[in-house]
Order: sequence, then C-alpha cells, then structure tokens
Amino acid sequence: MKIVVPEHAFLADANYSGRGWECERGYRPARDKCVPIVVPANGFLTTSATNRGWECERGFRPENDVCVAVLVPKHAFLNDSNVGRGWTCERGFAVTGDACSPIIVPADAFLYADGTGWTCVRGFRKAGGACHKIILPEHAHLNTWGNDWECELPRRRRNQLCVLTP
Repeated sequence: MKIVVPEHAFLADANYSGRGWECERGYRPARDKCVPIVVPANGFLTTSATNRGWECERGFRPENDVCVAVLVPKHAFLNDSNVGRGWTCERGFAVTGDACSPIIVPADAFLYADGTGWTCVRGFRKAGGACHKIILPEHAHLNTWGNDWECELPRRRRNQLCVLTP
C-alpha cells in the first residue's frame, strides 16, 4: 500500500502514528492532511501531548483558544501550573475565593511547615479555632504526637481516667 504524505508532513514509522507520516512542527493531523496550529497571543508551540499543540507563557493560562492573564491577588505569587488558578498564596495566607486571607494562628499553635494551616504545640489539642491544654490524669502521659494522652501500662483508658483492668 502506497503512503501518501500530505503537504507539511514527512514519512514516519506507521507503527508510531498509524498513518505512516507525521506533521511538521506547527501543524497537526486532521484526517488526511496537516493543518496549522493557531498559537494565540502569549502562547508558544509545544511538543507536549495536549490536543492544542500550544501552551501559554508564564503568567497566562489557557481559556478556550486564548491565553488570559493570571490575576495574582495581594499576598500571592505566580506558580508554574497551567491548571487551576495559576497562583499560590504566600506562607501564612490561605485561598479564600479569588483572594488570599491571613491564617489566624491561635495561642499555643504554629503554622504548618508549608504555611497553609496551623496545629497546636505539643500538650495542646485543637478544638474549633483554638488550642486547649491537655489535662493528664494520674498514670498518663502524652501520646507520640503530643495531641492526646494514653495510660501507662498495665492501665487502660476509661473515660478520663487510667484504671487497672483485671
């Protein structure tokens, strides 16, 4: 069977493309021919597997057939993602709609290492928007994470006490 190579194409392994030809850079297959890839303003050609054949420059995101500017709110910065918002809140701020709001860290707490939330210091338990001191009953100690308590062996926890069980 003779392979007909359309304009703006070249011979290729039929096992790879299934056609025996591939389109030149800047073109994509459409039935039995190669059609130009229309790259919008603020976009560039790519060899990625996207159906479009183009991606947006940093600071822009694809929307339909155009690249729209990413609007970065106060206390945020551009990220390199082409999905989602295209921006990330600074450490200590959380996404609230299209903005970044400060994370309120209560007493006896600290921000997570990634700055996206908070947790209580060892010996305190999170309850609502506050940290409450853990009261240890007799024969108890803080657990490994420090956010609860457990009984010294051979005692077992029963309600808020450590008791010997038969």
